[in-house]
Amino acid sequence: MLRFVYTLSDPRDGKLRYVGVTDNTVRRLSQHCGPDPLDVSHRANWLRSLLADGCVPVLAIIEEVENGEWIEAERKWIAHFRELEFDLVNSTEGGDGVRGWKPQGKDLERLRTCSIGKKRTPEMRRRYSEAHAGRNPAVNDRRIACVACQQEMTVVNIGRHLATHKV
Repeated sequence: MLRFVYTLSDPRDGKLRYVGVTDNTVRRLSQHCGPDPLDVSHRANWLRSLLADGCVPVLAIIEEVENGEWIEAERKWIAHFRELEFDLVNSTEGGDGVRGWKPQGKDLERLRTCSIGKKRTPEMRRRYSEAHAGRNPAVNDRRIACVACQQEMTVVNIGRHLATHKV
């Protein structure tokens, strides 16, 4: 099975911001277009800012690898772009995927200090409740992007850039 090492770029300025691996670029882009409202990572905040401006990230495939080689390939590309001083929003050095990521060190301390003494307003509690309504944490949560994103993603071909559109 082939895996694709891909990049996401900001359509507003053309800057490369993220490196990832997937076996299905259409599904993965759809997942990026619907970030978890409770995800506070740099990547999720960047994606939300894009979506708020009516844009979607530009996906480009940079390497095809066999299933057993994707960890090394992702790490290689993340290290390469960081060495070139790209402002990546990747949370890790690669190869470990998103699942199971837990904040550590300065990230954990920052999240802890941000929430100390904060009371959740009724509005915040309502939004949290709505965001989690009907979720079963044991089941993989698959969100469906907006209809425009779905239509746009159907034309994605390997190595072809995704044009921006208004959401």
